[in-house]
Amino acid sequence: MPLRRPSNAVPGLQSLKDLCDNKGFTDFGEYVKSTDVEGTVTELTRWLLQEQPEDPKQFLLEKYRDMFPLEKFGQTDETEIGVEQFIRLFEATRNITHEIVS
Repeated sequence: MPLRRPSNAVPGLQSLKDLCDNKGFTDFGEYVKSTDVEGTVTELTRWLLQEQPEDPKQFLLEKYRDMFPLEKFGQTDETEIGVEQFIRLFEATRNITHEIVS
């Protein structure tokens, strides 16, 4: 089911790119066009309207997790590091950066 333009839409604007260009954000307008941001937002909106979840953010997060599971990219939840390892990694990175800059 196609989404209709809202009644308060700006007359003469056919797309999000047009709106960006009209407001002086031409670089963003080109980005919107080249990456199909408008199509993505339309798809997200359609999912929300169809399902009407209680928690839209959680619903979308789960939807994307189903579409792009970590296993598909060679990662699993077991690859997560703990806070202590993260702090050690940060400290090591900071020390290496200090050595390079000095």
